[in-house]
Amino acid sequence: MNTLMRFPGAMNELSYVSRTAEELHRAGFALNDTLVSVATCRDELCRLLVDRIETTWGSSFDLSGLAGLPSGGVTGLTAALHHRPDEDHRSNFVIYGFSHVGVDPNGDVGSFERPGMKTPSTTCGSLAAARGWLQTNGDLSTLAIDTDPEQSRVVNHLAHHLDGDEPGDMIDMAVAAVRCIEDEIDRLVYAVKHEFADQSQRLAIFTGVQIHTPSERLVWPSRSDAAVNV
Repeated sequence: MNTLMRFPGAMNELSYVSRTAEELHRAGFALNDTLVSVATCRDELCRLLVDRIETTWGSSFDLSGLAGLPSGGVTGLTAALHHRPDEDHRSNFVIYGFSHVGVDPNGDVGSFERPGMKTPSTTCGSLAAARGWLQTNGDLSTLAIDTDPEQSRVVNHLAHHLDGDEPGDMIDMAVAAVRCIEDEIDRLVYAVKHEFADQSQRLAIFTGVQIHTPSERLVWPSRSDAAVNV
């Protein structure tokens, strides 16, 4: 099956950034009263989308972590919220969160032919490792929390999301990961909801899956909410 058939509505990264910016502008978010935060995987392939978001909104607060799972916790998100501009008593905050997956020239999902490398490499490496761990182990007590904290979080979140089900292919893993990202964003936002007590302080959340193909970079939109009720 064609990979993109599994991602209905996927669009070019530039179109995605433009589309979400239009939604935000309609909701009253402007450059001078908005701070954007972005959580992507730490993979360098994900950086281009961040650059495109920053071209539209200015420098972003980095919440990135392996597989796109937001890092920084409540302290990190609170710090970001305290960096919001305050223009005419308006203070807006946007969270973007993305998992990702690669497609190589043969159409195989879960790897990507990176510049300068002779053979395709695993993409997303964190999700592939988590998938392998869940297929062969399943004992969360064996996670290397001290020496591999971010990957341990990824595995733990995915294990709870799958709730005993077998992990699927890499497309399934990317979709499962974005659901985990959404759950984590909601959990963190709930923990800092007092920061939005004033109606002039608004929040928007956008999530999706980045898809790296040999010909273009795409985003499959998952969540799109330019006016979150905190």
